[in-house]
Amino acid sequence: MNAIVFTVLIWQNAKTLCTADRKRYRAELGLRKAKSDLETQVEKRTLQLQLANEQLQQQIINSQTTKQALEKNYNLLVTVINSTPTALFVKDIHGCYIMLNDAGASIIGKSVGEIIGRDDSELFPPEIASNIRKTDRQIVTAGKTQVIEEELPIKGNLRTFLSTKNAYRDGQGNISGIVSVARDITESKQAEIANRSLAAILEATPDFVGICDLEGRAIYINKAGRKMVGIDENADVSNRQIAEFTAASARGALKGAIATAVSEGFWSGETTFVSASGLEIPVSQVILSHSASDGKLAYISTIARDMSDRKQAEQALRLSEERYRSLIAATAQMVWMTDADGKPIAPLEWMAYTGQSLEEDKDYWIKSVHPEDRDRTIQAWMRAFETKSLYEVEHRLRAADGSYRHFWVRAVPVLAADGSVREWVGTHTDINDRVQVLAAMEQSATQYRQQAIQLEKALRDLHETQTQLIQTEKISSLGQLVAGVAHEINNPISFIYGNITHASKYATDLLGLLHLYQEKYPNPLPEIVEAAEDIEINFLMEDFPKILESMKVGADRIRDLVVSLRNFSRLDESQMKRVDIHEGIESTLLILQHRLKANAARPAIKIIKEYGKFPQVECYPGQLNQVFMNLITNAIDAIEEYNSKHSSKEIYSRPNTIRISTNADSDMATIQITDSGMGIKQEFIGKLFDPFFTTKEVGKGTGLGLSIAYQIIVEKHRGKLQCLSASGEGAEFAIEIPICQNVSALAAEKIMEMVSSQ
Repeated sequence: MNAIVFTVLIWQNAKTLCTADRKRYRAELGLRKAKSDLETQVEKRTLQLQLANEQLQQQIINSQTTKQALEKNYNLLVTVINSTPTALFVKDIHGCYIMLNDAGASIIGKSVGEIIGRDDSELFPPEIASNIRKTDRQIVTAGKTQVIEEELPIKGNLRTFLSTKNAYRDGQGNISGIVSVARDITESKQAEIANRSLAAILEATPDFVGICDLEGRAIYINKAGRKMVGIDENADVSNRQIAEFTAASARGALKGAIATAVSEGFWSGETTFVSASGLEIPVSQVILSHSASDGKLAYISTIARDMSDRKQAEQALRLSEERYRSLIAATAQMVWMTDADGKPIAPLEWMAYTGQSLEEDKDYWIKSVHPEDRDRTIQAWMRAFETKSLYEVEHRLRAADGSYRHFWVRAVPVLAADGSVREWVGTHTDINDRVQVLAAMEQSATQYRQQAIQLEKALRDLHETQTQLIQTEKISSLGQLVAGVAHEINNPISFIYGNITHASKYATDLLGLLHLYQEKYPNPLPEIVEAAEDIEINFLMEDFPKILESMKVGADRIRDLVVSLRNFSRLDESQMKRVDIHEGIESTLLILQHRLKANAARPAIKIIKEYGKFPQVECYPGQLNQVFMNLITNAIDAIEEYNSKHSSKEIYSRPNTIRISTNADSDMATIQITDSGMGIKQEFIGKLFDPFFTTKEVGKGTGLGLSIAYQIIVEKHRGKLQCLSASGEGAEFAIEIPICQNVSALAAEKIMEMVSSQ
């Protein structure tokens, strides 16, 4: 049993071992197969790994190449960005700088490293930083590009930048920050402001300013220029040639002027413009040529100033100088002028007399004065120079031959508008003969005193006569002209006046006959009725007598004017005779009627006549009329001067009046002429009747009118001429002349004067 059990156990163990061997064998076979498969897979995987490794190696090589290219491109981009003068800024969403170029760092004034990672509040003043952040927020919010002007402090100075700002986005399209490009436009802004200022200046200047292209077409004409040539302010001038504004007579010269400006850069001179209405305008013109940056001629500009007023002033000055030179030529004096500092101006007469050259005369004129008289002369000159008053001195002057003669020197300052001295005008009167006579009189004072007085009077009369020759000749010529015109008018007007009476009678007869026809033939033929209606017979019959009457009134007026002109001239009455002086006054007023009427500057001047009744006065009628003319003309001038310095209210509160009063006693006739003008200062009244003395402005009076009037009244008529006045109270001139002149006594006086002067 045990054996069986043992055998069974052995068999079971053997079976178990066999089973285990088979399993082991099958496991070995599986392992060998798995090993073989594994080795196959390992070889295959190894090949795959080798291939992947080769691909990875190639990718690494490609990646390194790409990185090098990127680094190269990045370095190139950084170099380009840093090389551009335009500033570039990149900020993150929080406003911190993450990138900028050298130009941007230069604007901020720090290095790139100091700026990266910082925001604007750490780099700029608070106000500027706040403005930048405000703009950045708007761009981040809107996500749109904006172009703005910003002012940033650069080295202590604010400069203007034109900034273009835009938001940049990440891969998902979200805004990640701001990119800003800024360009310094400070110079261009300043240039723009300068251009606007220049344009404003050009439009404000009163001169013509124009620009044209190389073909002569107008590009620009300023406001004053358009007004000068008559072009509307808004008119297009691009189709106008610049030559159109130049007078035809000056266009040839214009071509030469432009050629000179092109070759030399500019031309200046005088030419003539013409306006749209055909008016020629004298101008002072400057023409300039302008080149582009490449040196080629680009355009031409011109500036022209209207000289019409200056030309008129020059013409008036020439006429004044001609009259002045004529006056000098008619006198026996040496007339001279100096500037405000006392340096002679064109002293031709002085140079001819003294023999000095122009340089000697300007710097050493005092050397021509006798050494003993130099101190006195210099003192008198300095006193007059400092006080701007009359210069008077007597000294001896050396002639070209070395001899000395005595001269009486008199000069007055000519004042400018501001009260400063503009020049001095003076005369040297040769008194050598008088001095010699005075020296002889000193040796025998008792014997020759009367003779010296007569000689001095004769010299004074001669001097006054010389100064009045021109004025007397003018008055004489005027009298001849007036008499001739009156005579020529009188003949035809007498014919007209004589026939108006007959014409009136004939017209009355014809109209009476026509009335008779109408009365006797109340129903005329149709043709007559039609003709009567065509000529308006009823109106003609009523108006024709009125026309003849108005013609008669006009003829009467012309006859009165002719009579007044003849009374004023009195050429046929050069001898003393008895006349009604009121006729002379009326004639003078009639001639001056045009000056008495109202004008734009003043109301009419009222003439108040207070004529007395007295016999006719024995006088020189023509000369007395000249006195009336001078005094009434002066009265009108004084009233106009008063009106020019007062308001309309003041003028109307003190009416313009000239009062003419006449009266007489048994011996003397008195004529008083009173005006409501400015009046005359007391210090001037004693000089009113001196030759060349005048209270009027320069150019408005010769200073001879009252002197001639005084000579006519006092010397010709043995009368008196006086002036009573106060400044601002008007003036009164009183004339007194004998009613009856002793002609024989006058003749005797003239003979004695002639003998004494001889």
